[in-house]
Amino acid sequence: MDKKELGFECEKAIRFLAEHMIDDGWKKPAFFHSIRVGSFLYQNAYDRDIVIAGFLHDILEDGSGISEETIRDGFGEAVLTIVKANSKDESIEGKQAKKQDLVDRCIGAGENAAIVKASDILDNFLYYNMTGNGSELKNHCIPYAELLLGELPKSYANPIFDRLSDVTRSAHTTLNR
Repeated sequence: MDKKELGFECEKAIRFLAEHMIDDGWKKPAFFHSIRVGSFLYQNAYDRDIVIAGFLHDILEDGSGISEETIRDGFGEAVLTIVKANSKDESIEGKQAKKQDLVDRCIGAGENAAIVKASDILDNFLYYNMTGNGSELKNHCIPYAELLLGELPKSYANPIFDRLSDVTRSAHTTLNR
C-alpha cells in the first residue's frame, strides 16, 4: 500500500473513532491519545495494519459499544487481532493482573500487537510528562513499559522497543533526581 492509500485508510480510521468513541471522563482524552498513537506509527512508516490498529487500539475498551465484527468488517482480521490484544479485560480483578494479561495477549498476538502497545506506552509517557504528572509516570508508565520490555521475545527486534527502553530509563533518571 502506498503512502497516499494509507493516508486515506488513516482518515477512515479517524472518522470511525470520531463517530464511535465517547468522552467518558478519562484522565487523558482517549480520542486524542488514539490519534497520537496512530499518527506516530504512520509517521514512522509502519505497515497499514499496525497504523490502523494504533488509531483504534482503545476503541473496544472505551465504552463505544463497537463490536469486534464491526472492526473486522471495516478494517480486517489483522487489525482486529491487534486491537483485541491491546484491549484491557475488565473482568480481571486488579490493575497489575489486567496489565499482565494485556501484555501476555500482545506478546501472544505477535510483534505487531507489541509494537502498538509500545507506541501506546510511549504516548502515555509523553502525555504525563507534558502534564507534569510524575505520579502517573512512576506508577503507570514505567511499570507498564518494564513489564512489556521484560516479556518481549528476543526475536522482536523492532527499534520502537529500544526507544521505549530509552524513554523508560530517562524517566527513571528524571524521577530519581
